[in-house]
Amino acid sequence: MQITLNIPDDLPANIVQQYIKTIETQMSLMSKLTTKPAYEDKTVSLKRGSAKKMITFIADDFCEPLDDFKDYM
Repeated sequence: MQITLNIPDDLPANIVQQYIKTIETQMSLMSKLTTKPAYEDKTVSLKRGSAKKMITFIADDFCEPLDDFKDYM
């Protein structure tokens, strides 16, 4: 990639160097954001038992009818 900057001749060299360094840092960060992390490429397992230890609690009345739907039953 090539970037062209129009810089005034009377601008001090240290300010120009700081500006270029800032642009390089921002470009580096942007390139890191655009690349996919390795963990996103993995497929999710949908086999039986793949969610073990993820659901730690189910209430005793989980299968009971909800009070909100009594009017419709």
